[in-house]
Amino acid sequence: MSARVKTSIAVAVVAVGLVAGLAGAARAQFVIYDDFSGGVIDPARWAGLSTEGSFDAPTAQLLRVVDNGSLDLALTSWGSAASDSGSILSRQGLNITQLGTPGGSGSITGLKARVTVVNAKAQDCATNPETAAPSRADTQVIGAFFNDGSSTGPSDRTGDIIAVFVLEKAPGGVNRIGASVNRCPNATCSPGSSVITSIPANPATFATTWTLGQPLVLKLVWNPLVGQFTFTVKNPTTQQTEAKSIVYSPNVSDTAPPTLDFKSVRLLNRVENCASGRKRVQMEARFDTVEVMRQP
Repeated sequence: MSARVKTSIAVAVVAVGLVAGLAGAARAQFVIYDDFSGGVIDPARWAGLSTEGSFDAPTAQLLRVVDNGSLDLALTSWGSAASDSGSILSRQGLNITQLGTPGGSGSITGLKARVTVVNAKAQDCATNPETAAPSRADTQVIGAFFNDGSSTGPSDRTGDIIAVFVLEKAPGGVNRIGASVNRCPNATCSPGSSVITSIPANPATFATTWTLGQPLVLKLVWNPLVGQFTFTVKNPTTQQTEAKSIVYSPNVSDTAPPTLDFKSVRLLNRVENCASGRKRVQMEARFDTVEVMRQP
């Protein structure tokens, strides 16, 4: 066989491989998971989540309902008046139940939602020096995507990597849009995942801000082939789009599926404790459409 024929065959094989790869990538498209047109929260698609204090000492009040084709989530939270130290966390939302095979076929690699904040307030405490977890109200699109190899078993979440897209309300501040890649520090992921400071440009802050009543489309995509997460916010009225990529490779390895695989739409409030009187944080948001991208 001549060298020219051999070269032609090699080129053809490479071309076929590229086409197959492109075809595989083309199959990974966003599809509607739930548009809430059924008028109820579908128990086959969703499981509720909440952290709201104890039965005897509640720290939050929540609303979760489908109304006019939208999921309406509302969360009002209070801090303690026992001291001027620390803050209290509460959250509520929905977890996707149809997750596919963790790390395999049908697993979710992207989340997309049309989100409208309809109410947001955050009170801080002037006499509380809290800096690690100050008062704020968040609307979040969030999920665990892989483990960095630190987990030691099926009940150990250490090293689970969580991507978060957030619309944030801070006391007296701008209505910030942010994104981050976080890591669970221990087996129970408590008190919560932490931003991985070794990753450049993490967390990311968008120039785009949110306003009450203005819908925004939030899109979060994990691309393990290049070791990055991409976060995109789009204003459907103006068509203005802004994207941020957080590249975790080679600083973090996507070694295994997450120990606890979850993908959620949720609200999260933190309220500073205040001896002079309980402070309050509120967030209410509507989710019109939730879409997912799955591994072929």
